[in-house]
Amino acid sequence: MLSTNVIPLSVWQLLLIYALLTLSLGLLLWQRVGIVREVLIAITRMTVQLALVGLYLTFLFEQKSLLWNGIWLAVMLVTANFTTLKRAKMVRRKFFFRTLAVTSFASLLTVTLLLAVVSGSVRHSLFYDARYLIPLMGMLLGNSMAANVISLETFYRSLRERQKEFETMRLLGATVAEATQPFRVTALRAAMNPLIASMATMGIVSLPGMMTGQMLGGSPPMTAVAYQLAILVSIFSLSVVSATCNILASIPVAMDACGNLRHDVLLAQTSRR
Repeated sequence: MLSTNVIPLSVWQLLLIYALLTLSLGLLLWQRVGIVREVLIAITRMTVQLALVGLYLTFLFEQKSLLWNGIWLAVMLVTANFTTLKRAKMVRRKFFFRTLAVTSFASLLTVTLLLAVVSGSVRHSLFYDARYLIPLMGMLLGNSMAANVISLETFYRSLRERQKEFETMRLLGATVAEATQPFRVTALRAAMNPLIASMATMGIVSLPGMMTGQMLGGSPPMTAVAYQLAILVSIFSLSVVSATCNILASIPVAMDACGNLRHDVLLAQTSRR
């Protein structure tokens, strides 16, 4: 049930918050940064998209339907997969179904385990309750998507930049798995470093959003801490599993029959100016 301690924000109160933008936009104009138009478009899109999502989630919360929840989860997974491949500069039609399968399996497994544990705490099943399922999936998927983008982009960028090193290892008899090992290590380190830095300073430098939201909603601090720890561990685990498996699943498509990198599967090579 929703906490009665939540303080609602009216439209007028929200507009007052938006008034803060006048200072930031004024500074950007003063400094001639040249991104004011992009900022206004981004803020407008964010406002409209979140408002529409809020209306749809209100419908989902009332329905408590596994079917409707599943439809929304599918939309989230497909959108995240499109975004990951686009930002990683990979040809989507080549990798789409492989990365979608990996991301879906890892994400659904993680959220299922998380909900199974949480269900034991609140004494009822949460799999039909969008109030729990959708926000948790959103946090897991959103954070792991960033790790997937960094890992895939770093892996294939490193392969392109150090192609001679890769080819030398292949000529010396290394298998594709052996020759790509150093590049996988580089990619996974790059993807995990932001998460590790964030976890190491959590609670001192920043308070996580979920924990803050729960406390604003009236939850005791230690309850909020316990849930936040569960989320952060789940996010890190999902990020490692999905990033690693997506790299491994993409390699057979990215390599030709001789084990050489195919440049037609990477957008950075085909669309470079």
